[in-house]
Amino acid sequence: MINQIYFADEELREVEKAIYDITLSQGNQRLDRAFLLEKLFERGFTFEKYTSNKIKRFILGYLRNWAQQELSTLQVKDTETNQKTKLRIENIQLLIEMLKLAAKDLNLLNTSMSLASKIIKENKIKNFMRAMYEAIYCRNLKDLERRRQLDEFFNRARQNRESGDGLSSFLQRREETTEQISYEPTVKEEKEEEIDEAYEEFKKSPYGKFFKLVYAYINELEEFPKEELKSLFEEEGINLEDITVSQLIRTLFDIAEFKIENMINEDEYISEKFYSSDFEDIGADCKDLEDLESKDCQLARLYYLWLLIEEGSPYGDYELFKFLEDKIKFTNAEKNLIEFIKEQIDTRKQREKERIAQIRKQRAAKKKKKKN
Repeated sequence: MINQIYFADEELREVEKAIYDITLSQGNQRLDRAFLLEKLFERGFTFEKYTSNKIKRFILGYLRNWAQQELSTLQVKDTETNQKTKLRIENIQLLIEMLKLAAKDLNLLNTSMSLASKIIKENKIKNFMRAMYEAIYCRNLKDLERRRQLDEFFNRARQNRESGDGLSSFLQRREETTEQISYEPTVKEEKEEEIDEAYEEFKKSPYGKFFKLVYAYINELEEFPKEELKSLFEEEGINLEDITVSQLIRTLFDIAEFKIENMINEDEYISEKFYSSDFEDIGADCKDLEDLESKDCQLARLYYLWLLIEEGSPYGDYELFKFLEDKIKFTNAEKNLIEFIKEQIDTRKQREKERIAQIRKQRAAKKKKKKN
């Protein structure tokens, strides 16, 4: 018999075991979140001592542990000739990066769970994730009953909407009134002037000039050898030493965003769905991210890559960009530019590392001198 592997933190291990047991007793089916939570409460479990954010972090930790275990198992296998296994490895790596971002911004929990649900095969894993998500809002049986009553109330309101009775009539009138309200800009003219002034200052700044040339370069078909790029910037009066490491990294993310949007625009179906759908609905029609034929799954993969760029850029995560770099189809010209910028970053980082090492060495020498 294969030993069961558990992924939850130690204090939730019994909850995890209970979910696996409930799933098994129901024929290993994907179960309703409220049903799972009710069964847990019947067994004496509650989540009253945990805050919402604590439970969210439990979910992230659980998914991270599962992903790392699954990845280590797959990487042992020979994947050279198995395209689907290689894709699964890439998808799990994508999930791990998304979970890292979600740990910094808990608003990305839902996105992480949506991605995980398209990768995880075992229903017991999905059920634990779903039950814990429900526990964010229902810490005990009373909370669950109250939530059910509210759900029933709003369901009845929706069903009776056409009759024009009670709350449904009020909601209908409110929606109609809202649609009639003209849009009023929230940004005052003074604020708009400030934005315009800031943009003009940006264009004149070293980084503004650098960014303008980078943008012009990636829109040109002409390919410059990497060795000639430095002189190209110098000819435009740009001193690369004036561009900070964080600005260089941000530029890499901007190039990646530009390219991933081009990849989305290459296919009419994918492009139309990407720009016309609410973000939470993108990928809803993709059930298995490893489906190589499904355009909805192709869209989902591109969307999650795009989202990593959007959400990861403000953090200036250089390692995240390196991960994304291998997943995006750059032209040779773009690759040359990226390699040139990466060399600038690596040189600065090495220089800073050496500077810090020198300072530490000098401090150690001073301490030794004092002792003597």
